[in-house]
Amino acid sequence: RTIPIPSGSAICWAGSCTIASWRSLSSMQDRPMVLFVNHTLDRKAGGAEQVLSSLLTGLAPSPFALRLAAPRKADRENEISPEVERHWLPPFHMDPTRSIANLARTALSLLRANLAFGVLVRRLRPDVIYVNSIFALHFAALPALVLGVPFVYHEHNLVSQRSGSIWHRAFPLLVRRARRVVAISEAVAEELRDLGVPDEMIQVVHNAIDLPLPTVERTARDFDERPFRVVLVANLHRWKGHATIIEAIALAAEDGLDLSATFFGREQDADFARTLRERARTRGIADRIDFQGFVPDAAARLVEFDALVLASDSEPFGLAILEGMRAEIPVVASAAGGALEIIEHGTSGLLFEPGDARALADCFRRLAEDTTLRESLVGGACTALEERFSPDAQIAGVRDALEQALSS
Repeated sequence: RTIPIPSGSAICWAGSCTIASWRSLSSMQDRPMVLFVNHTLDRKAGGAEQVLSSLLTGLAPSPFALRLAAPRKADRENEISPEVERHWLPPFHMDPTRSIANLARTALSLLRANLAFGVLVRRLRPDVIYVNSIFALHFAALPALVLGVPFVYHEHNLVSQRSGSIWHRAFPLLVRRARRVVAISEAVAEELRDLGVPDEMIQVVHNAIDLPLPTVERTARDFDERPFRVVLVANLHRWKGHATIIEAIALAAEDGLDLSATFFGREQDADFARTLRERARTRGIADRIDFQGFVPDAAARLVEFDALVLASDSEPFGLAILEGMRAEIPVVASAAGGALEIIEHGTSGLLFEPGDARALADCFRRLAEDTTLRESLVGGACTALEERFSPDAQIAGVRDALEQALSS
């Protein structure tokens, strides 16, 4: 069932409910209640929203009573397990523009979300709150702390990648108040430790992917008849390495390699998107670069391509890498961040130094010219998926974090 929370509510959610009476009422439930909270359900936002959907599905048959709080988005409701009771928060304003008017709108949106979430927490009396994004952390942490409810924070990004953001200013203080912090990679965990989060609070839980890929029609790979096609699945952020890929395609073309690249991902920065297109034109390869925007069925479409590339300056994890492995196409990624925890160079994929377009072009050439190498990398990737990145392992890690938060 779904229960809306009035967006204009200014109820004092702290009220007179003491922590002692709170815990007494909470203990009367048959199962510990876990309230998940996120700032959006829109999968266009990024991998964190995909992970949220997977966690709610995987945890549904569990010893926890699951609840979800998020701004309503009608076309995403059906993706949530029917076993999860949903509660709708007011829309959350996230425009990154730093004008005075926009900052005022963001502050008002944050206050409204804070009040609405506080009302919800006071009414539901959850045993633990599971915060799935930094934006949700900003409106969920204060009600949790005031009302004495422990919360777990799931970090999906590298702290260093948002150091200049307004959302980073309060983050160090807020994250250190979490009962447990789930990090999607050791690279993310290391930056949290540098921020002062105690090591005993951090639990590394890698992202996972369902196996096998649903049956789809695979495209014959005859590179003598057509270009070698690579694909990147990532929203257009500057740190995602789109510019490096464009330069690598240009270098490969100069060397005589017939190569093309397709970009799946939302254009979140219009100026950056124009810069990329202009760069492709300047290098004479505009016809080899295909910007397709957000593609709902991107994971299923990967089988159309010959390789997946992730060229980020530093990647928190790299869920797209797992998707490429599952599609049984070789993967090339920059040797930084979470990618180093997924790929064993030469066994389950190829690695290159971040920003090194020449090295990336050489990786493309190796894959295009060596059938044995491609088949070997695909085999090694399948083994890695089965042994290390299963949904069961991810759910077990999150369940353990929740149990630790409840018992500590």
